[in-house]
Amino acid sequence: DNYNFISYSYNNLGNPLKSLEYTRPLLGFYKKLKNLPRVAIAYSRMADNFFYLNLPDSIFHYLNKSLQIYESLNDTASVANCYFEIAVANENLSFRNTAIEYFFKALQMDSTIGNQVGVARDYYGIGATIIHEYLTDSVSIQSALGYLKKAADSFENAEIDENDIQNIVYKNMAFNDLACAYIECAEFCGSAYADSCRLYLDKIGSFFDDFGFEGMVWQKKYNWVKFLTFNGNYGEALKIMLDLEARIENGELDREKIGFYEILSNLFIKCGDYRNAYAAICKHYQRKLIEINDSALASAANAKTEQA
Repeated sequence: DNYNFISYSYNNLGNPLKSLEYTRPLLGFYKKLKNLPRVAIAYSRMADNFFYLNLPDSIFHYLNKSLQIYESLNDTASVANCYFEIAVANENLSFRNTAIEYFFKALQMDSTIGNQVGVARDYYGIGATIIHEYLTDSVSIQSALGYLKKAADSFENAEIDENDIQNIVYKNMAFNDLACAYIECAEFCGSAYADSCRLYLDKIGSFFDDFGFEGMVWQKKYNWVKFLTFNGNYGEALKIMLDLEARIENGELDREKIGFYEILSNLFIKCGDYRNAYAAICKHYQRKLIEINDSALASAANAKTEQA
């Protein structure tokens, strides 16, 4: 049990190598005890560690071993949860079609056993995958909006324990992506959708700031900027973006968020400031080039690590 708690703690602190020092012997202990549910948990922990280390083959190896145990135990709830984890891993690795397939598998099982929180989470996974990958036309937007609305409604109707931080986070992420879907939909289908964007951003409040979820703080700010821009409040939107840019340039923020300068360039165009729009889009492409180069180097390094 102590190995389990230490392994879990290091994993949550984002230190996968230290977590692995305890997860490997933990797996051995549970195997000696022939405690299959705990072996499955340890396999899932191994997958989490390799996710942080960006080693896809090992991620899926251990998730599948965990899934096999739950299937042998006829543990439907855990199988559904494992399907969800496999879907998330695929989505993070940009295998979007496979991700959606596993989200639907999880949804089918969670629906069968009446797991309302699980159903909400599964709907969120489907909607989020569509909005992050396929948001190119009104049909895709309406599809994403439909799943995300089901997710938001299911989360609001479900009884979520106040200590269940993971699902509370998913709930607020669903609100944020739904706000994104509404403001994108407003561009195609009319201004009535924009009010719903603000409604769900207000539901989030300061949640992401309070818990220090920096990436989600950015995403919420982007959606707020889109809302302001749609309503013609260019000055207020630009003020938010320029404040973020200043924090990027002085190193206050850990890293420049993907797409920031593209959004800033589009906003300058709305304001009729084409000189600054051009400068911003140049920065966007410079950073994309750096990102591509870093990704290529990381892939080569990961291949060597995976082989070892």
